Amino acid sequence: MQMDDAYRSPSAIEFALLKKLLERDFPGRNKLLGQFDGLSVKAIDKEGSLAIKVNPLAPPAEVNSRVVSEGYYCDEDEISCEGPKVNVLLHVVKGKLAEIEIYKDDGSPIKKGPSAENLTFY
Repeated sequence: MQMDDAYRSPSAIEFALLKKLLERDFPGRNKLLGQFDGLSVKAIDKEGSLAIKVNPLAPPAEVNSRVVSEGYYCDEDEISCEGPKVNVLLHVVKGKLAEIEIYKDDGSPIKKGPSAENLTFY
């Protein structure tokens, strides 16, 4: 994955992934959903992690932790899901959407990128 120099509008896949990470209910979720308007992203590592920038006027959400949502997907065998998993974490800083962190359990290269369809919650 190529890293971005500047913030840009999220792709359809990235936006769907963000919506999926906010699918389950938790404290602050509705305010985080309200931060979608004008949201921009940039790739920050080769795994596809994204820095998120929201409208500075968007009201902050009161959340219980920095990582508000966490899921995983199988990078290799979809059926048995043997082998290392790819983790997808949604970070919130000072009440604002801040990052989608993506990493593989064993640190080996990720073979396929995340999508909303293949994400399972812990």
